[in-house]
Amino acid sequence: MHHRKTTSAMYPNGNLPLRALRCRAQSGFTLLEILVVLFVLAIIASLAVPRVTAIYDAGEWRLERDEALSRLGSLGFIAFNRGSEIELTRYPDPGLKDIPFSLPEGWTLTTEVPVYYNFNGICSGGVVTLFSRGRTLKLELAPPFCRPDLNAS
Repeated sequence: MHHRKTTSAMYPNGNLPLRALRCRAQSGFTLLEILVVLFVLAIIASLAVPRVTAIYDAGEWRLERDEALSRLGSLGFIAFNRGSEIELTRYPDPGLKDIPFSLPEGWTLTTEVPVYYNFNGICSGGVVTLFSRGRTLKLELAPPFCRPDLNAS
């Protein structure tokens, strides 16, 4: 008859050492630890998400602004191609419906005094104000070409 020796390091049935059981029991995370980590991640996300959306909105506004400036800068060329004068006072303006000029959706434009683009593309100059999403951008259009310049404003 063969007797198996049991020691204090073995389970009473002699199968596994107690050390192995302790390691296996402590190898996972408790529910409380997981909840604390999720809570901390939720706080970090609640601080980061508004900042990310603000950055996205600002970038989108800058892209639309650049598109509006590009279209505004092309009015002299449009007048030259048409061979007729363009008078810019505001946008949207029913008087500009036959001119291939538009601003990005939601943008409006006003001028202090009308800006004239002659048939030869030369511009009289003036000040225009662009509005979009609660922001205002005031630009001076210097003759003869009236190219909008952000650095001048």
